[in-house]
Amino acid sequence: MRRLIVQFLVGIALLTGVVFAQVDETSAKGLAMGGAYSAVALDGNAPIWNPGAMDAFKRMALALNYSTFHLGITDDFLQEGGLSYVLHLDRKFRYGTVGISYTQFLSDVYAQGKLTLGYAKRLWGQPDGKILSVGANFTLFRSWFNTGGFTDEFDPADPLLSDGGNSMVYSADAGIYFRPTKWLALGAAVKNLTQPDVSISQDGSSKLPLKVRAGLALNFKFASPVVEVEYATDAPNGKNLDIHIGAEKKLNDNFSLRAGWNRYETALGFGYMHWGEKFSWGIDYAAMYPLGTQMAKDFLTTHRITFNLLVEPPPIPIEDLAIVEGSVNIVPSRIILGQEVTISAQIENRGEKIEKKVPVSIYYQDKDGNWVLALPVERITIKPGEVITYKKQWIPPTRGD
Repeated sequence: MRRLIVQFLVGIALLTGVVFAQVDETSAKGLAMGGAYSAVALDGNAPIWNPGAMDAFKRMALALNYSTFHLGITDDFLQEGGLSYVLHLDRKFRYGTVGISYTQFLSDVYAQGKLTLGYAKRLWGQPDGKILSVGANFTLFRSWFNTGGFTDEFDPADPLLSDGGNSMVYSADAGIYFRPTKWLALGAAVKNLTQPDVSISQDGSSKLPLKVRAGLALNFKFASPVVEVEYATDAPNGKNLDIHIGAEKKLNDNFSLRAGWNRYETALGFGYMHWGEKFSWGIDYAAMYPLGTQMAKDFLTTHRITFNLLVEPPPIPIEDLAIVEGSVNIVPSRIILGQEVTISAQIENRGEKIEKKVPVSIYYQDKDGNWVLALPVERITIKPGEVITYKKQWIPPTRGD
């Protein structure tokens, strides 16, 4: 019986390859583009691909991922699911961004989960604009046998479980994201810094290789091509270097088509995004065809789907502008209905940057206690440290307080 189970687990490793035998990057959009995603991971899956990108965009983001591997296998159902979330710590993006993700691989008798907790900080520029940001993840791996999938004939005293039925190890990732202009972005990430052993036996047989990924993304009107180079300290057949190539074509603001290639597979996919004033949501799909293995001859394709939710940031309060205390003045002080009055006040910019097109409004309270706009809203520009006198003439149209 042990031999059968070992053969089955080896089968999982052979079918799923180095990436899926140990949970790694997931995203229907990213994998539809051949896995070249470190320079364009500006969504809820940023913690998984490049923690440095988490502070490079303004929206809060949630991604729900699901994958089914090598559809057509009859002996098992290999699948993966997870979620990832990015939260900015304040409205002005001063304190950085946190991200969390959890991904779990499942088969009938084996499972593995990966948890990441990350932080990113902008070093230069503005989110959604020219920017340089860095980030890091703490990662936790847990592997276990799903004994509920064992047959009734299995002996719990089998040597297969002599080292226990589960294991837990930790590691770390780091990333950097740089966008010097709107048509060019660069991203790089280092994964598995401690090269953790994710085997259940902890005998050193399943150490994850340290990976370095560096990508370049271009944003043209006709398409957005991406290319990424990956180096692993250990790889099948000694092929430590891999190239990922992909492209995205936006048909309009809502629909996108994607294609990608790497040494192990080729992929096609599409995306739909519904944009709202406060909330936006979308669906990404990818179909992946294996290359150079028996699975290709048997057409054992992998399918991935991602649901995305984006939340617009709350408006930034203007905290650095103030009305100078005691500067509000109304002449004459006793207002007579139909008589023109002059209202003035001093406005000071106590911040460190110029404030442009700031709305200024004047209200009065009518006899019923309602606040009514007295004059049309006017926009002003005020430099750091500047104090300006704002003065307007007004004729009260009705009785009030």
